[in-house]
Amino acid sequence: MTEEGWLAPGAVTKLPVRDFRLHLEFQTPYMPYAREQARGNSGVYIQRRYEVQILDSFGLLPEFNDCGALYRQQAQT
Repeated sequence: MTEEGWLAPGAVTKLPVRDFRLHLEFQTPYMPYAREQARGNSGVYIQRRYEVQILDSFGLLPEFNDCGALYRQQAQT
């Protein structure tokens, strides 16, 4: 944890985790003229190998690497 009480970048759980549900809140910067990956773009890594895509894809049809997708694995449903 950071001094402000936030989860620190690179944090790793101490105990193994099996099935779980991830609730994640985030805010992306307002970049109306940027397109695709150039808009607010980040991610949360699970098991150091899967990335949950955090991307400003508001107003677009869900696709392979849009917000909420497992990046390069599975589209958001």
